Amino acid sequence: MDGKESRSKRLTHRIDFRISAELHGRLSALVPRTRGIKSVSQLLRKILEEGKVTIETYDSTQDKALEELARIPKEIHAIGINLNQVTRRFHTEKTAEGRLFQALEIVRFFQQADLRLTQVITTIAKISEGWLPK
Repeated sequence: MDGKESRSKRLTHRIDFRISAELHGRLSALVPRTRGIKSVSQLLRKILEEGKVTIETYDSTQDKALEELARIPKEIHAIGINLNQVTRRFHTEKTAEGRLFQALEIVRFFQQADLRLTQVITTIAKISEGWLPK
């Protein structure tokens, strides 16, 4: 027995009624925000059976900041790998000029890391403004 047959056997009594376009619009707007509900009819049945529904609210304004926060560990890891490579080259370098060049590379990587961490702190501050009470 598939899901459609099972459902039709459980729902044996049909009730027809009309609602205004405004109410239908409000109910239709709730459907995509309600977990497990795919139609206005399902929404109304759930309200009648359980007396309540759970509406999910999603704040899309934080998407960009959250994506950036998700990228941060990878970037910090990449900076660390580059720093380890430059440090290894520094220690294997035989000439003073070569060591000086490698030391300058290490300084450049530290500056990159500092700039990126400053951006991270700024991003976290923006997100916390929206989430934390004032």
